Amino acid sequence: HGGDAAPRTAFHLNLLGLLQFGVTPTVEMGGDRTLLLRARLLNTGILPYLIAAADDSEFKFGLALGGQGRGYFAGRSQQGTYLGGGLELMYTNAGDTDSSDEYVTYSVIPQIEAGFRWDYPGYLLGVGAFMGAAIPISTSGYDSDEAETILAAGLNVDIGWYL
Repeated sequence: HGGDAAPRTAFHLNLLGLLQFGVTPTVEMGGDRTLLLRARLLNTGILPYLIAAADDSEFKFGLALGGQGRGYFAGRSQQGTYLGGGLELMYTNAGDTDSSDEYVTYSVIPQIEAGFRWDYPGYLLGVGAFMGAAIPISTSGYDSDEAETILAAGLNVDIGWYL
C-alpha cells in the first residue's frame, strides 16, 4: 500500500482487552482519516468482574457499542502515529451476590486514544492507550443517585487484517 492514503477497510481486536474491559472487535474504514465501529464484549475481560466484586456484586453481562474517528499523522492509509476520539454506549448487568437482585446500568463513554500502527504484509499491528469515563445515564434495580462514573483507561495491542 506504500505511502498513499487510499481508503481501505480493516478488522482488528485489542488483545489486551482480555486483561481489561473486554475484547473489542473493530471495523475501521478510511485512509488517513478513519471511522471505527466497535463492540466491547465486557464478559471477555477481567476488570468488569473485579469492579463488581469490589462493590460486593457479581458481574453478569456487559456490552458496549461505539463509534470513533481517528486521524493518522503520516498521511498514509491507516499507518503511523494516530489520535482518535469517540463515544460508546454501554449496558451492564450485575447482581447482588446474596440475592437475586439485578442492577442494570446504561452508560455513555466519551473517550480519546493515541497510538502507532504498523502495516505488515498480510496483517496489521498497533499499540496505544485510551482514556475515557463511563458516565451512568440510566439505571434499573437501584437508585440512579448511587451510580458512579468509572474511569475507563487502558492499553491497546491491536492485531488485525485488511479486508
